[in-house]
This record gives sequence, C-alpha cells and structure tokens, in this order.
Amino acid sequence: MNRILASLLAALIVLVAINSVLVWRADERAREDAERQTCIEKAQATAIIGLMIPTLLTSDDEVDRDSQIQSLGAIGTQLDAC
Repeated sequence: MNRILASLLAALIVLVAINSVLVWRADERAREDAERQTCIEKAQATAIIGLMIPTLLTSDDEVDRDSQIQSLGAIGTQLDAC
C-alpha cells in the first residue's frame, strides 16, 4: 500500500512540475507577444501622425508629399525593429 501511495505522490509531483513549466513558458510568450503588439501600435500611431500633420498644417490643397513618404519610411523602420 505504501508503494502505491509513494508512486502516486511521485506522479503528482511530476505533473505539478510539468504544469508549472508549461504555465511559465506560456506567460513568457504572452509577455513577448504583448511587447511586440505595443511596438506595432506605436509604429502605426507614428505613421498616422506623420500622414496627418502635413495635411493639418497646410491651408491649401498642396501637401508636402516628401514628408509623407518619409513618414511611411519611418513606419517600415519601426516595424522592422519590432
């Protein structure tokens, strides 16, 4: 009877250890995904601001296309960094 209880206890300890490792790895992946998503959202905000500012600053229909192209280049750089 003691051998059965000892083997069940050992199996339970192993299962708890495996579960702990799996939960820890899932938490790490979730944190990495959240950091990557935050980085992408910042790049999107930068692109939107870069595209909107020249439009808001000019009173006529003439929009500085070079600054918009540079803003789009900045989002590519930021997304590569993510």
